[in-house]
Amino acid sequence: METVFAKLAASLAPVYHRRDLRQNALPYLRGLLMPQVTGNRWSIAQAVGLARPYRLHHLLGRAVWHEDAAGDAVRFFLARHLSADGEVMIFDKTGQAKKGTMTAATPTGSRHSSGTASTDVAVKPSRQHLSRITQEAPPK
Repeated sequence: METVFAKLAASLAPVYHRRDLRQNALPYLRGLLMPQVTGNRWSIAQAVGLARPYRLHHLLGRAVWHEDAAGDAVRFFLARHLSADGEVMIFDKTGQAKKGTMTAATPTGSRHSSGTASTDVAVKPSRQHLSRITQEAPPK
């Protein structure tokens, strides 16, 4: 497992130009992959041994890194390590529109756009979905 994680970390290294960002991103990624850990920053920080989530807050809220390149690197990594002969992998980047000024992570009185919600300005948290399609019949 550690060798696979090291390969993933190496593929993500170019996304974070600064060493301190890489040092924050890898524990965050490790926490996301841990079973029984919810996706909030406090629980991830505790699971990876950080006393407080401030490094993760900085990484996700203020740091400059290439978000799309990170998604591309993870998709390429998953396709290379999870796909088998005769399988098709489908990656779907989906957003869920949220309107209003009181949505999580939206400063009071402002609205943000993901660029994918018609002409309305909306907050759209993005998710990546992965589907594996095989020619095998589903179990009965």
